[in-house]
Amino acid sequence: MRAAEYDAYGAADVVTIRDVDPPSDPLAPGNVRARVEATSVNPKDTFVRKGRFRALTGETFPKRVGYDWSGTIEAVGANVKGFAVGDRAFGMVNGWAGRTCAEFVDVAAAQSARLPARVSMAAGAAVPLAAQTALQALVDVANVRAGQRVFVSGASGGVGLFALAIASDLGASVTAAASAPNEKLCRDFGASAFADYAIAPLETLGERFDVVFDVFGNLAFDAIEARLGPGGILVTTVPSPATMLAVALPNPMRTVPSISNTAPGVRRTPVSCSRRVQNSTEPIGAS
Repeated sequence: MRAAEYDAYGAADVVTIRDVDPPSDPLAPGNVRARVEATSVNPKDTFVRKGRFRALTGETFPKRVGYDWSGTIEAVGANVKGFAVGDRAFGMVNGWAGRTCAEFVDVAAAQSARLPARVSMAAGAAVPLAAQTALQALVDVANVRAGQRVFVSGASGGVGLFALAIASDLGASVTAAASAPNEKLCRDFGASAFADYAIAPLETLGERFDVVFDVFGNLAFDAIEARLGPGGILVTTVPSPATMLAVALPNPMRTVPSISNTAPGVRRTPVSCSRRVQNSTEPIGAS
């Protein structure tokens, strides 16, 4: 079969498409084997390929690419329920060893789900990592509730769009920050207000927020702190050193009690935002 691999950390040109051995029997208990029909590329893929997390990914090569996948179930291992050969399915490989950019892949059934008939394979492959990151940030960490005010920076990327959908479905009032051409897209995904970060950065907004989700860690902590209300929460997937230092230093005037880092990819099935995923014609797989 063909698979995407690389022999050293580096830029995108280290990745090559090769003929490799397909997964072999016996299929491990608890696993399913899928014929991959679509996959997606997320920031996590690029960070891993560049070696940013080499302390976790190690120096053994070759390494394969890809965490998200959608496809058709080819085989079902022992102790697996809910899947049959021929099912349309999708999922995400949890952890740091990517391998879904291949024609076939063995994956844990617990990290997979049946793909609804109304969702295309391409859309299904764009969902798992990005949607679960947003779900973890807003539900597991920030505990967003109806009536709260949520600000999402980087709202037009994969994680950001799912964050808009999830927060609005939870009943929050959501402000999206992105570039002006993406305003309609953000509003279609649930934003009730929009800020063009080129002319209206967070610190210029008059509103205070209960939750700020800084998807890419691009915002200065002083700007975030000034716009958080009492008990406000900052969640970021990529906290900058400056932000971590600012939070660590004691400040008796600070009223912001919480900053959280949410790592991309959690063992949870995204149940929100399916309506907007299905209706969107925009590419949302990579942010």
